[in-house]
Amino acid sequence: MKKSTRNLLALTLAGSMLLPLTACRKNKTTKKNEGKAERNEERDAEESDEQGNDTEESDASKDVPKTLTKNTSRTIADDDPFFNAESTELKLEPVPGVQFATTKFTTSSILGDRILVNVDVTLKDDSMAEKLLENDYHTFDGNLYSSLQLFDLTGKNLATIHLDESCDFACAAEMSNGEILVIANKVNYGDCKSTPTFFVLSDSGEILRELKYEVEGNLYGMHAYPLENGNLFIAAEGRLFLFDSAGKLIKKTEEASLGPFMNHSEGKWYVAHLQLPSTDIVGYQEVDITTGELKESYQTNKNYHLDLADNTDCFIFSETGIQQYLIAQDKTVPVLSTTNTNLNCANLTNAKKLSDGSMLVLYAEPDKDNGNFDTNCYCYYANTMSVVKLTRADKNPHAGKEVLKISAYNNSDPYFNDLVYQYNSDPNSHAYIEFTTITETEPFYRLRDNEERTQNLSHASKAMIADMYQGTGPDLVVGFSELSEFNTEEYLTDLKPYLEADTTIKKEDYFDNLFNAFEKNGKLYSLPLTYTLWGMQANGRISDVSEKLTIDELNKLYDSTHPWTRLMPDYANTEVLSLFLTSNYSDFVNNETGEVHFDSDDFKNLLELTKKCGVPEPEDNDGLVIIDDKWYFPEEQFSSGMTFMYETPISSLEEYCILKDTAKLTSFPSAKGKSLTALGQLTLSITKCASNPDLAWEFIRYCLNAEAQEYLSSGKGTLPVNRSAFDKVCQIQIDQNTELYQEYNKNPKEYGDAPLRIDDAQKDAFTKLITSIDNSYSLDTEILTVILHEADKFFHDQETLDNTCKKIQQKASSIMEERRK
Repeated sequence: MKKSTRNLLALTLAGSMLLPLTACRKNKTTKKNEGKAERNEERDAEESDEQGNDTEESDASKDVPKTLTKNTSRTIADDDPFFNAESTELKLEPVPGVQFATTKFTTSSILGDRILVNVDVTLKDDSMAEKLLENDYHTFDGNLYSSLQLFDLTGKNLATIHLDESCDFACAAEMSNGEILVIANKVNYGDCKSTPTFFVLSDSGEILRELKYEVEGNLYGMHAYPLENGNLFIAAEGRLFLFDSAGKLIKKTEEASLGPFMNHSEGKWYVAHLQLPSTDIVGYQEVDITTGELKESYQTNKNYHLDLADNTDCFIFSETGIQQYLIAQDKTVPVLSTTNTNLNCANLTNAKKLSDGSMLVLYAEPDKDNGNFDTNCYCYYANTMSVVKLTRADKNPHAGKEVLKISAYNNSDPYFNDLVYQYNSDPNSHAYIEFTTITETEPFYRLRDNEERTQNLSHASKAMIADMYQGTGPDLVVGFSELSEFNTEEYLTDLKPYLEADTTIKKEDYFDNLFNAFEKNGKLYSLPLTYTLWGMQANGRISDVSEKLTIDELNKLYDSTHPWTRLMPDYANTEVLSLFLTSNYSDFVNNETGEVHFDSDDFKNLLELTKKCGVPEPEDNDGLVIIDDKWYFPEEQFSSGMTFMYETPISSLEEYCILKDTAKLTSFPSAKGKSLTALGQLTLSITKCASNPDLAWEFIRYCLNAEAQEYLSSGKGTLPVNRSAFDKVCQIQIDQNTELYQEYNKNPKEYGDAPLRIDDAQKDAFTKLITSIDNSYSLDTEILTVILHEADKFFHDQETLDNTCKKIQQKASSIMEERRK
């Protein structure tokens, strides 16, 4: 792209954006025992400070003003930038005699005036598979069929690319002469090896010729980058190749940290370096496009998800929009903000700047009418893809609406994002919701490791609170209901008066006991839209348990089991304690009065019980147990009575039926016995610094209507608080199960075991369980850190029970006193 074109785009797009920029969030996954050394170092540091002195982070927080600054309201003006979206859906050419059950567009590339997409399909009738295979589709697992499809910029399907059935598509790139280079891995199934194969496509999708490059072995996750000088870069994990226009190898570089992709920024090429064994980006290194030599390095502590569209710029996609990343400067430049378009920016997959100052993007979203594999209404196994041209509008269609900022922890839910865009586009809405991310957060996605998850949640809340004090905080907050220290009158607005005064919200239309379950000292700071039930499944073959389990009951049940039966053998004691505290925390801490009760008999009994559950240091064996030289999988341990119980989430009627068929559902143990715990999957709060709380409540009310509730819960596989939405989602599961039973009855021998029954009786039992819920997940991350640290010494027999509780009581009291100053 010419320099003048880039300058034009900077004036028409980048220069007019309004939102602050942040990095895309990473999807971080770690094994259970990873990070132990770091946690031990933290514990050692705390050992040197038994009096509970403030940490460096706490010292820094002392400089924060003690009064929240109310946000300044902003109304959208006529001349505020907005980009109209001209969208055309990509449509596959039908295959005669074949009906698709699901269609999913996966890898996609914008290549000049063509779009190349890899498509996965499933069939409504497997007897049609032979015809599909005859039309250049391939299969690798017997049920999923893939093909390479070529489209033009209007969405018209031009061709199905013929690949040898042994070839697995890897990547594609536009060459300097306008032709399309395609790379596939040709698999030799005899020795399980593969060799890259290179060929050139015409504009109509015909294979013109094959190319020969000196490359051997499978280039996992490879990407190709044709250069203007005729050279070609190929990047793979740990390897980087530079070829000349004749296919001769100029330079091969092998380093374990080299990433499988490169990026172009400000006229230079860079190869990524990864933080192994994960794939977090830790830096970039400039590459000479003539010699292939690595040059200057650039480090970054940010973790970006980068998509390269047309070898001219490096883009970052997130739910807040598109940003251009300047590698050498470690800086982002706004390109497209969520306030500038009605598109859900979380669904953007690729982008290309056009010479007229507009932008071309590919837009993929879950298919709402296709792919009911599971019992959800919508399915991530199916999607649609559209080619969208964004062009600046003469007038902003949302002029006059007041802007409300919304911050979300770990929000990558396209269904909620879609709902926000639906609200913004509704002519009856008076506000415009603007996404803003929370700075310097590293969301942790695994529910199991509660200690790390809550720590990340706490860091996110502190960053957001700092913004709130400076007057740049959000008006609405998504996803912080479980954080006890944040759900207080200091930071959040009590929603209970809004809920009670709103005549459009009828009590009988909702599981209003769930609203009560999320209250803190009679105030509702976070309102649940969707949730999951969380508790334990107990082995019914060992002994029966009540739904509201007490500490005394579990102690007696455990003492009556076989000596080699463990309650939760692959859990660390600290993990078990963290789980048990989720429904018991309010018994020991009162945020309103600042009282703590960790020296009580109830807490001591909970610690003693926890010591019986799990082990101090579980082995990293993926839950497997070996007895008499035989390995037992977790399900075998449970069925044979080796395991008594373990945690379980319930997010649908189907899951409830499956669990009830194999185990006894019960709550986490408490002194007096409580219900299962409601874990907020999607919750909304209004901050104390909101510029217009009444408008913020209007958006919450919008999210509570039956249609919105059905959409949110069906899309993500969670439970809605609206009864009508709950009934519809359950009915879909019942109808699907009825169809399955009818198929089974036609030929029982072919199916084997009869499918699990899901019917109205099961739904009624599930509804009764939901109406019994009386508590929600709640933890205080700072106090939890103290509890787990001190309790771990007790679990390792390094400290007595009384001394452990005494230290926890002292340190927790100090924390509460400091907060109340």
